[in-house]
Amino acid sequence: MLARDFQSIVLYDQEGKFVGVRRPNSNLPIEIDGSKIVILDAIGSTGLDLKVRKGLSWLSKKGLFISRNITSYLLELNYLFSD
Repeated sequence: MLARDFQSIVLYDQEGKFVGVRRPNSNLPIEIDGSKIVILDAIGSTGLDLKVRKGLSWLSKKGLFISRNITSYLLELNYLFSD
């Protein structure tokens, strides 16, 4: 299925061949691979799954702090041993 604008949905079979176009709530069945399908509604989604984890911000801050300290240490070593 491919919904370009929620006004019509393009349908393909399992082999990727074009089967037809249907509008949501048209109640017109379409047969795909031996099954009759009726498109009732189309709901939009971005496909992104945003999750918030309570401990993640603490872990991220700690990781940034550690990487900043390592970078600072390496720059200091470079400064001390450069001619």
